[in-house]
Amino acid sequence: MKPINKQKLLCAFLALGVLSAAACVLNACKEKEPSPIKLVYDKEQQKLTDEENGVVYRFASVSYEPMEYRTAPYAMWGEALTFYEVVGWDAKKLLTEEFSGIGGMIYAEDAPLPTLDQMQATEIHICQKTTQTVCLYEIEDKETVARAVDYMVNGEETLYPPEITETYQMKFVSDTYAGIYYNTVFLRCGAEGESGSYYLYDRGTKRCVAIPYDLFGRFIYGESSDTANNTDTASDTSLVTEIISDTQ
Repeated sequence: MKPINKQKLLCAFLALGVLSAAACVLNACKEKEPSPIKLVYDKEQQKLTDEENGVVYRFASVSYEPMEYRTAPYAMWGEALTFYEVVGWDAKKLLTEEFSGIGGMIYAEDAPLPTLDQMQATEIHICQKTTQTVCLYEIEDKETVARAVDYMVNGEETLYPPEITETYQMKFVSDTYAGIYYNTVFLRCGAEGESGSYYLYDRGTKRCVAIPYDLFGRFIYGESSDTANNTDTASDTSLVTEIISDTQ
């Protein structure tokens, strides 16, 4: 019988120790991954409850959208709906479904989301959806942002137009409520120009208001209606080529 090579035996024991340690680390990591919190639905009250943390969630208006959310599931309602943490928000205050242009959000009952006039919007992202949501440009002019909010909130309400020529998304952004959009719809009906009709529509409140042509020029060209009338100037207007992913 050959004598035992002590050096090889020591190496074997060391290797076994390393493998055992690695296995323990992997198991520890797996144990640290929390399972999604189970939400209980109250049909009569139209609310979801996280009984583990004592949080009651309400369904948010479809006007609200997440800018970005975590990929790891945070909570589940049965097997049908999974909710994720919104980047920049406490999960006990706001959650979102997987969002690809369509999806819902839920907010804590004791921390309601702001209305458009409460949001203190600082920017508007003018977007148009094809296969992706394309951000045409961003409006940072305070006067234009304030006018858009004022028309949407205080403008005379009218019927939703029966025939629509073109549709844009107007995503209001706020430094105070960073991480979410308040999304309204901007509609053009008929020919472009002063003979056309222009509207803002809030899908959440179902409120539709007419807006003047000069405000249309600011939305689409970033300037006054004089720019809208000047096709040469309009074609030279710099557009932001940023693509907003549908999974925001």
